[in-house]
Amino acid sequence: KKNTNQKVVKKNTKQKSKQNLPPSTPTEKKAVISAKNSLSSANQALSEANKVLSEANSADNSASSTLINAAKKARESKKGVKSANDQLAAAKKSKTQSTINSAKIKAEQAKETLKLNEEQAKDAKGVRSKTSSKASSASGTQKSAGQRVKDKNKDIKSAEKNLSQYEKRTAKEVKKQGKEKEKKIQQIKKEIEKRNKQFKQAKSKSQKFESEQKKFANEAKSASAGVEGKMKELEKVK
Repeated sequence: KKNTNQKVVKKNTKQKSKQNLPPSTPTEKKAVISAKNSLSSANQALSEANKVLSEANSADNSASSTLINAAKKARESKKGVKSANDQLAAAKKSKTQSTINSAKIKAEQAKETLKLNEEQAKDAKGVRSKTSSKASSASGTQKSAGQRVKDKNKDIKSAEKNLSQYEKRTAKEVKKQGKEKEKKIQQIKKEIEKRNKQFKQAKSKSQKFESEQKKFANEAKSASAGVEGKMKELEKVK
């Protein structure tokens, strides 16, 4: 259930990151963001694994302590049974019935105590076996989670290296394009300057041509007037 929730959180984080990224974001940058999101998820899993391992170790230590105490009681109970049996044997030699009866009762009680303590020790051993198994499993999970964090850190370094190389290539390409653009601008400026010069020359020729046209028109007008004058003079002579 916890794993499922982690996957959902991870998925939502990825979707949120994607939504916040502009469409022009390069693949290399997306890889860095994705690797960092994965590291965040891995750290969360490691934190949970550490918590579970701590609880498992605490339970195992408690079970170990209980088992040690139960085993100690069982050993002491065995000594108590031996002592009670020795006392019973001594009482039988005394042939005093009351002493024998008392010793028998103590011997039976010692046996019952031993039986009870051995059962408790057996139960404690079973509990310890389970807690030890859980602690071992939790330790394996914690180590795997720790290794995953290390791997994700490596992924981030690799992704950041790729991004750095991409940015260097991009900067180089932008610089190259800038030079090419500046070169093109200068070429266009020269072309404009050339066209302006041609325009000025053409305009000058046009103005000169217009001036000559006016001069020719005036000369033609003057000649025409002269012809008319001579024609009138000829009429008068006739």
